[in-house]
Amino acid sequence: MKTTSGIRLTEFHPEDLDDVMQIEQTLFTLPWSRQSYEELSSLDALHIVVAKKADDLLAYMVFQEIEDEIELHNIGVRVDKQRQGIGALLMEELLRRARQHQVQHIYLLVRASNLQAIRLYEKYHFKGVGYRRSYYSDNQEDALVMRHSLFETISN
Repeated sequence: MKTTSGIRLTEFHPEDLDDVMQIEQTLFTLPWSRQSYEELSSLDALHIVVAKKADDLLAYMVFQEIEDEIELHNIGVRVDKQRQGIGALLMEELLRRARQHQVQHIYLLVRASNLQAIRLYEKYHFKGVGYRRSYYSDNQEDALVMRHSLFETISN
């Protein structure tokens, strides 16, 4: 796949699961289960991309392509590797794949309080298009629905 600054983006393999789970459980108050990842990794429309430096897994993203849309389900960067451009590298890969597959829109949900993630998404032309009220069951926080419209961005 893609390599930048020694960081290689590759498709998820079962041997990556322990590292993905460690990041997942560190970052998220409602982490996905190991079983969820095992089941989802076998679906054709669902993609898990991991960022590695040598054999060290630094980050991952999970997205699903549905007809002419992509839904970004999850993106996680190891705490000690945040703010080093790895999230941006994953976002650029997501947009590259979206263009390659002629996707019209990319959607995602993000905690309304997660300003660091929202800023990253805004950098890539995602715009807030609504809220899912009390979406997160741990604290009833709202989810901000964000959308990136590929062809609107290209024509601007």
